[in-house]
Amino acid sequence: MSVNEFDIFRDDDKAPSSEGKQSSILIIDDDASIRESLETTLKDMFDIVLCSSGEAGIQAVNSDVDAVILDIKMEGKDGFETFREIREKDIYIPIIYHSAYQDLKDPYEIMNEFRPFGFISKGQGFAELVSLLNSAVAYHQKIVENQVLLRELRELNTSLEDKVEQRTLEIANKNELLKETNAALENEIVERKKVEKALQEAERVKTAVETAGAAAHEINTPLQMVIGSCELMLLKMDADAPLREKVAHIMEAGKMIGEIVQKMQNIRQYVTKNYIDDRNIIDLDASSQEKGEPE
Repeated sequence: MSVNEFDIFRDDDKAPSSEGKQSSILIIDDDASIRESLETTLKDMFDIVLCSSGEAGIQAVNSDVDAVILDIKMEGKDGFETFREIREKDIYIPIIYHSAYQDLKDPYEIMNEFRPFGFISKGQGFAELVSLLNSAVAYHQKIVENQVLLRELRELNTSLEDKVEQRTLEIANKNELLKETNAALENEIVERKKVEKALQEAERVKTAVETAGAAAHEINTPLQMVIGSCELMLLKMDADAPLREKVAHIMEAGKMIGEIVQKMQNIRQYVTKNYIDDRNIIDLDASSQEKGEPE
């Protein structure tokens, strides 16, 4: 894998975080040339942190890191042990294996055993790596945003509970202010119900995002393998090959599924629509847009 190989896929678009700054990518690889190549090709889109060992990579994981690119075959802690320790430190951070380890262990076995966010073979192509990184960053930032929102709502709910308790004590000690205090208490209860409703909505959004993100993650890797296999088969097939049209249909269907997976990864709100037997299901088109944004 060379710098020039990556440069032909160069994209000037940056991947901003939710705070308006570039997303941070941690690269863990004991091969200096690989680290330098990845840094050169990704630095215009992401903030890059480089580590030459699994031990250093584990120490570098913090709340600012949005995704990890991890080699497997390394001196000291290999990619498998490093993966487990990063997961113990941060269960939500997306980890992408970037390795030429297929000769020792099948990528499908690695995916099934460790459940990384993705697996990219070294030399597979820069565009595919960037696409996977953008999905990983978006997924991680949605998780972080929901955690912050839930924490703020819980703190607000606790504050309101304290206020309700304080006002209740004032009622017991000041009967002459009973009417005024009751009015204030009713307002506090209304506010609390609003907060509880917002908390319930946030829980629904969190569940929808995590469920959709997990489903999209499980679908994305085998889907990319199917599409890639179809593209390879079409390249090797003659123009009049009997199965060429069927393979092309399979590839197009895979791309359509990919568009659905993208909507699942972009869920921003909880919107449902009617389904059979008076049931509701998540409306992917509406849920993947910002509130107030036209569908």
